[in-house]
Amino acid sequence: MVRRLFLGLLFGAGCLDQNPYFVGPGSTGGPAMTTTDPMTTTDPATTTTDPATTGPSSASSTLTTSTTEPSPTTGEDTEYVGTDATGGSAATTTVGGAVCGDGKLEQDEQCDDGNLEDLDECSNACIATYCGDGVKQMDEDCDDGDMDPDGDCPAKCTLAACGDGWIQDNVEQCDDGNLEYDDGCDGDCLYTPKYVFVTSTLYNGAFGGLPGADMKCQTRAMAGDLPGEYQAWLSDMTDSPSTRMNKWPGRYMLVDGMTVVADNWDDLVSGAINEPIIQNEFGEISGMASDGCVKPAVYTNTKPNGASGGGATSCMNWMFPQGPSWWGDASASGKQWSDVCQGGECYQKAALYCFQQ
Repeated sequence: MVRRLFLGLLFGAGCLDQNPYFVGPGSTGGPAMTTTDPMTTTDPATTTTDPATTGPSSASSTLTTSTTEPSPTTGEDTEYVGTDATGGSAATTTVGGAVCGDGKLEQDEQCDDGNLEDLDECSNACIATYCGDGVKQMDEDCDDGDMDPDGDCPAKCTLAACGDGWIQDNVEQCDDGNLEYDDGCDGDCLYTPKYVFVTSTLYNGAFGGLPGADMKCQTRAMAGDLPGEYQAWLSDMTDSPSTRMNKWPGRYMLVDGMTVVADNWDDLVSGAINEPIIQNEFGEISGMASDGCVKPAVYTNTKPNGASGGGATSCMNWMFPQGPSWWGDASASGKQWSDVCQGGECYQKAALYCFQQ
């Protein structure tokens, strides 16, 4: 029995593999594996082709460059486009050149307000806009492309209006920056009219010279409560209204404040007037029962153009009631208003024309 057991063990040992291996969990029990150190492992060989040093091949990537034309607003931009072996686009980057409207002041841009609006203070070309550039921006009433301060669109590019201090041609005579009246330029932007009247008082030709005649006009104006200073429409041998009076660019008006005698000085001396100077300092129609060559006679010695009639008809320079005179007709509007007749005597009674200065 013992011998049979010994023999069984002996024959079983002879069947054992001389190279045993251990089977771990999950093993299929296959052949033994050879394990190498990972530091000495060799991966399959790969080849990298640098497009900068080698020509293109079917296995390499290339970098192509395209240049876009500069736009009016951005300057020149260069696009770098990387493509793979199949020609597909890998990436696009825009570099260089200013971009108008990005809010960044770059290169030769005058401004960049972050938009491409053309009618604000910075145009869509990134050029600063200004009054007079001919483009009406949103904050401008007008822009006619010039800087004429007296045109329809003044230099500050706002429409002209009475009281803004800018004179609009063919509409305003003046503009003093306010709407006050009786300050030279009225609230309608017309020059304050100058009053004209014929004296209610009659005189002989001895006025005390031209200064004395002016004093008589001033006295009558004060009696009629009229503003300003006055001179007589009267000439001696040398001086005349054309040499000594202010040449007003505005209207000459009767004291009723409505009747226009002349639109301005040039109109006054044109040879005729718009309306006869028949109102006196009180605004009344003056009959003037004078004894000159006509019933409403006025001492003038003055031509309709404002020049002197000379010394022979000036009552000895208005110092003496002697000699002949030159007369006007207060009821006339043609040249007779200042030159209706010559002759008579300087002791005769007649009126004076008085003009506000």
